[in-house]
Amino acid sequence: MRKVTRRKFLRGAAMAAVRLAVGCAQLTPQVIEKPFTVVVEKQVLVPVETPLAVVVEKVVAPMPLQAEGTSTRAEPAESQHEALPTLRGWHAKDGQGTYIFFAFPEPPSFTCDTWCYETEMLEFESDQALESGVIQLRHRWRYREAVMITRATPKLQKLELMAWLEDPASGKRVDSGEYPNLNACWQLRNAPSFASKSDPYPEFVKRCFIFTDHGLTFLDQTTRFKIPTLPPDHISNNSPWVQMYLPVWEPLRRAGPDSWADYSMDRYIYPIIGAVSRDGKYLVALAVEESHLMCQAWHDCLHNSATWLPAPDGVGKVWRQNFYVMENDPEELLRRVAADFPRAMELHKNRVPA
Repeated sequence: MRKVTRRKFLRGAAMAAVRLAVGCAQLTPQVIEKPFTVVVEKQVLVPVETPLAVVVEKVVAPMPLQAEGTSTRAEPAESQHEALPTLRGWHAKDGQGTYIFFAFPEPPSFTCDTWCYETEMLEFESDQALESGVIQLRHRWRYREAVMITRATPKLQKLELMAWLEDPASGKRVDSGEYPNLNACWQLRNAPSFASKSDPYPEFVKRCFIFTDHGLTFLDQTTRFKIPTLPPDHISNNSPWVQMYLPVWEPLRRAGPDSWADYSMDRYIYPIIGAVSRDGKYLVALAVEESHLMCQAWHDCLHNSATWLPAPDGVGKVWRQNFYVMENDPEELLRRVAADFPRAMELHKNRVPA
């Protein structure tokens, strides 16, 4: 066994709290005027042969929505540490959300997070760090006798997210016949090179993209309708800050008067949504094998509503998303998505009239 030194442990805990505080400051500017504290909950002994270092922290910070939470950190093996992203699972004790934070070595200082999940159908139970830097979440499905397992796996220039259902007694994967509607919220507000702050939000929209019949299309070049729940002259409607997008394999529709956003007239041909960095050198993208809806929303966030599809081994279904972080090369992005999700590149052949 080797001991994680107190100095190294405290430094890691402090850096984690700084990242959390910065993220909250973007939501509520008054937060930066208040001090935050880091409380070391326990020191961890790590076996020498273990390819990851696990640090469990308790972070107490003046967060209006997430006042207190616990964090589990997983790091890749030392030989891969400079190539793969480092992950952390974090859960707010007040029930306001469960997140996976991840930091990539390139671009410099790139950190991001995904809210798992924006739904009332699931209740968080636990998280754990596995070998090779993997984070695993466990949620209880409120309306069925099943638990959902989410596994985040770091890969070279990407993060793979996969979910499946298990029987709570046996731990075996099951086919429930029905599956929860998962809404993962991938947020860029903690990535300075991609975030909207401190520009007007429409400047962020200009750097977000989808793929339409015209190829890579930045969202400010798409038809965007005003937010139904806000007055037409509201600042967030001029131009519209948020929008939903449908694929060419679904007909167009309009949102109702109580909707948080409307649907664009421009449909996507590939289930890929992303953003380009401020300097134009890098891109990030969220891709799935099949989706029926993609959104660019409020928290510098991207949504790609992945469909549950049959598992490769024939037992039940799995839900998958890949988050790519790479040089700004759209053609290379398409090649990588085609390698990971071959079917995604063929869906446009099932086009229906708008």
